[in-house]
Amino acid sequence: MAGDRKLNLRVSYPRDDKYDYFVKLAKINLDKECQKDLSNHHGFIIKEPQAINKTIKSIDGIFSTRFGRGLSDEKPLSHMFSCKYGCTQGKFFAVPHDANWVCPICHTEVKAVGNDYQYFGYIVLKPDYCIIHPAMYQDLVSLIGKDNLENIIEPNIELDGNGKPMTNYDKRLLKRKNARRFKKKTSVDETYMGIGMLGFRDKFQEIIDYFFKKKPAKKDIYEDIMKHKDIVFTHSIPVYTTQLRIAKVENKRFTFEKTNAEFNLLAKLAAIINRDNLSIYRNRKYQNQILWDMQDHYNNLTEEIVKILSDKKGVMRSTISGRVAFSERTIIVPDKTLRCDEISLPYYGLVILMEQVIINIIQSSYNISYAAAYKIWYYATLHIDQRVLDIINNLIKADKVHCLINRNPTIFYQSLVWKRVVKCNTDSMVMGMENFTTPGLCADYDGDTLNIKFIYNKAFDEACQRIYNPRNAFFISRDDGKFNTMTNLSKDTLINLNGLLNLNKNKYSEEQKNRIKALKEKYKDCV
Repeated sequence: MAGDRKLNLRVSYPRDDKYDYFVKLAKINLDKECQKDLSNHHGFIIKEPQAINKTIKSIDGIFSTRFGRGLSDEKPLSHMFSCKYGCTQGKFFAVPHDANWVCPICHTEVKAVGNDYQYFGYIVLKPDYCIIHPAMYQDLVSLIGKDNLENIIEPNIELDGNGKPMTNYDKRLLKRKNARRFKKKTSVDETYMGIGMLGFRDKFQEIIDYFFKKKPAKKDIYEDIMKHKDIVFTHSIPVYTTQLRIAKVENKRFTFEKTNAEFNLLAKLAAIINRDNLSIYRNRKYQNQILWDMQDHYNNLTEEIVKILSDKKGVMRSTISGRVAFSERTIIVPDKTLRCDEISLPYYGLVILMEQVIINIIQSSYNISYAAAYKIWYYATLHIDQRVLDIINNLIKADKVHCLINRNPTIFYQSLVWKRVVKCNTDSMVMGMENFTTPGLCADYDGDTLNIKFIYNKAFDEACQRIYNPRNAFFISRDDGKFNTMTNLSKDTLINLNGLLNLNKNKYSEEQKNRIKALKEKYKDCV
């Protein structure tokens, strides 16, 4: 490639900020996040737990309508249309593209905003109290040990004259300690036993140094804890939006997922410990009991959220993975006639992928009902229908059949490829492919199966062509802007080309030799 073109290519490659996203987990300061959201009017303080009457939703509770309104609320879904600060809400007040119609309070336009999943409520403790950050709790467990940490933050047990626990808290603590005692043969370090959450906070550096001396091999964990020392203890518990916490009232029965119960208990306990106007509530043992209970429920909440998000049946994988509409899986075979952005697909696969398109064309072409058009499409999935085959071939000829293909696991950029379908196979049930994109898919022709997703949306298709079309994006490395060796010719192809160019060179006609010479002259400046 000429020098000036090469320079331009390096400028535009290898990154595109519009489409490149990087996600990483970070340990954040929950207190600062709370202050930021409150100052930006993007959050509120949860001051009270859910009332006994579950149909009554407090504006300051965990089911606050500030998160958004459901179908069972007054003015359902009115939050979907709002001004910038939520002063005026409702579709009635939204006049699209009318600059004169604004919120009378904040003077910003009332428009469709949808659900705000980044709006948080916060359960806030007074500065004198604290619990342990959930991410830092896991680090402390790694350094100190789960049993040792629980032994530290659990307050001392008080027994009556008969040797029985005096309160329900003491009963629970004794039960936990007995279970821990008989669970393992290894003894628990009792140096700081029973000092409670507040004692652990006050002697934090001393305790961490003590256990690090006992376990010097865990230097990395110790240094990470010291790096995030300022966020180990927090006063703020974020409560995410009700739009992500399923709850409903049906036939006077209130049902919700487990996280709501934990949030409500945390809100109740926070309200209890923050009510320290009487001396009885300022008793240190009483405060440690409440904080221990809060930490226990916070740990349960964290485990439940991880459980909801993780594993095969978790929200993340069940939402973005698995079988999706207008998709199929097909075994791949080599096809020497195809270019790097082309594939061929079997007839029956295309009938399934293009269901909506085919039904619409049949309905409008024959002026029949959608039910009748659906019946024609359905029988075309059982045997080859010439009418449906003609529709598919005409769409292929007009370059209207585009797909995304990939092979699990999709772990890096070239694992997802945009392709145009150029041939409908009526005599096979496999997908024809070329050799350039198979290395990126980690695929070969020994029975590998690829996923195929038909693209309906025009804007999405155009974006995919720019980002995932091999001809546009794969031949230049996204790491250094140089040639991407993964798209290079395979060894077998190079051997065959060498044979064609050299072994049979004496069999070329004069016309072929002149053509080769002209091509060499044309591309002599390319690199």
